[in-house]
Amino acid sequence: MYIDDEYVGFISHGGNETIEEKLEKGNHKIKFTNTEDSEVTGGVEIKVEKEETYKMNLSCHSNEISVEVLEGTLVEDEESNVDVPEQEDTKTEDNKAIDENPKEEVENVILTPDNCPELEELLTLKDEFDPKISDFASKYAGDKIEFDANIASMSYHENYNTRFDFFDSWW
Repeated sequence: MYIDDEYVGFISHGGNETIEEKLEKGNHKIKFTNTEDSEVTGGVEIKVEKEETYKMNLSCHSNEISVEVLEGTLVEDEESNVDVPEQEDTKTEDNKAIDENPKEEVENVILTPDNCPELEELLTLKDEFDPKISDFASKYAGDKIEFDANIASMSYHENYNTRFDFFDSWW
């Protein structure tokens, strides 16, 4: 994430971050890029009425970035690369907003084969290229999963130091 073309932070895939930045009076451009795909970008413009701390909550799931303004004002501008009504989530073709209501508590349900039939089915699949795997991963991205298993092998995924490949066996 960049504010006025200055790098200020990173949001991991499936993560949520609340950022606070002290900004001077005026308009500031916030730009989002995907480190793995330079084609995926988006941004918003912030109008700061006086020098103040600007606060927003960001979350990243799949190819969607949600921006929730906690303090400050968003402005519409013809030069902005996204259409942003005041105090609403941003939406672009590559960065689709996720509807969130901060007043609602999100239940942190841990998925198990007992409470999620899709997970139970997934654990019985023999074909590692079955499209059900991708569907499950998209639907439950960011959720916690629990099942009885044994990690038979773990290695770095390609050249990443924050991604891993696991070989699990379960009884």
